[in-house]
Order: sequence, then structure tokens, then C-alpha cells
Amino acid sequence: MSLDTSQTNESSIPKTLLLDDEEELLVELAEAVRGLGERATVQQRIGGPPVLLAVGVTGHLNEVIRAGRREDGSVVAYWSWGDELPDDIDQAAAAVRRVVNPQGG
Repeated sequence: MSLDTSQTNESSIPKTLLLDDEEELLVELAEAVRGLGERATVQQRIGGPPVLLAVGVTGHLNEVIRAGRREDGSVVAYWSWGDELPDDIDQAAAAVRRVVNPQGG
């Protein structure tokens, strides 16, 4: 899942605005994960980047998803181990569900 920022000059955009696209991606993903019946919320600690916390049914299988930017400037979501999630929001949500609730269908 990526947002096209190819028409922007990142050096002219304040860092707080750059985080907006990343947070927007995480919020969209959290909504899609919740749409599959799982628990997901976007959180942000003071001074830190936003993260998506997906909590499994049992509470034992949880996942923290971060957002970042590729070299081309597009926004992408990353697993806690650093791999990219699928660009398609529905595929990404299904992948998160498989991790936090493997029995969830």
C-alpha cells in the first residue's frame, strides 16, 4: 500500500506533514483490520512516530506495524521485522489478521 508523493519536494515539507501520510496509511490499515473482526489501533507516543498495534484474540499474538517511505517517496507499511506489507490495503489487512489470529479464517 503506498501513497504517491512523487509531485512533492520533501525538503520543502515540514517533517510533521510527512508523518501525516504515514499516519493516514496506518489509520486506513487499522480500519481494514477491524473490518475483519480484529482489534487494531493507531498510537503515537510523545515525540515518536505513529504505529499500528494489532492485538490477537488471545492477547499473545500482537503485531506492531510502522510506516515509512521508500526511496521514491511513496509511503509503505512495515512489519516489526522490517519486511513491507502488501501495497493493497485489503491484502495487507488479511496478512495482519493471519499473524494476530491464525485461526481466524
